[in-house]
Amino acid sequence: MVGAGIDGNDTETLWAWHLLKIAEAGGGGPDSGMPQLQLPVFQEGTHLITPNLGYRREGDEIVYLHGMMPVFLHNTDDMQSFKMILSQFYINGNAKQAELVRAFGINALSLKRWVKKYREGGPKTFYETGRRPRLSRQSASSKKKDPA
Repeated sequence: MVGAGIDGNDTETLWAWHLLKIAEAGGGGPDSGMPQLQLPVFQEGTHLITPNLGYRREGDEIVYLHGMMPVFLHNTDDMQSFKMILSQFYINGNAKQAELVRAFGINALSLKRWVKKYREGGPKTFYETGRRPRLSRQSASSKKKDPA
């Protein structure tokens, strides 16, 4: 996209040329249908995970924001929701593992385990109560011998 007299390596010149072409075409205004760049604006006290994703504490709740929009919240002591939402952010591509580890000071291996759990059973697995009882070796062998 190099025009007459425009060096293809000069980014500022190319940008000016692009804006000129938009203006010549009558575009670029609020009614032109051209998308406008909108930067995320986070409230004071928001901790960034990525340039578009952040979180902040509001009383006894943690609120996760994408841009200015809240996308999830949980109680500060709700570790299952914390694990679930971080796994979801990673799986959906909203944040990289390193970004989540850095933002929350968590262990990378723990995050990998949470992500595996999410992939295998979905979000509900973080909220299931109780575990299946494990049989001791002795009780497992006696069950095999007893046909009744």
